Amino acid sequence: MCEISQEPKEVHLTTVKSIFKNVIETSNLCLWFKRRKDLRLISFCDTDYAEDKVERKNTSGSCHFIGRNLVTWICKKQGLTVLSTVEA
Repeated sequence: MCEISQEPKEVHLTTVKSIFKNVIETSNLCLWFKRRKDLRLISFCDTDYAEDKVERKNTSGSCHFIGRNLVTWICKKQGLTVLSTVEA
């Protein structure tokens, strides 16, 4: 279980308020997509398996498209070092 829900702090309330404020202030903004038959969600992901020679940690990333439009992406160094894909 997530520790935030077990012991919420003032910083969590402040963060939630900030998120709601941002949603309300940007409610007039939206993404527009042309109606197309091939409008579909496409995702890609990859991991480099400890190419970081100093810390020996994996870096993984992914990107997500709706049609030809990139809508999210992430790149993150993992906190755990593994020696094989079986361990991962």
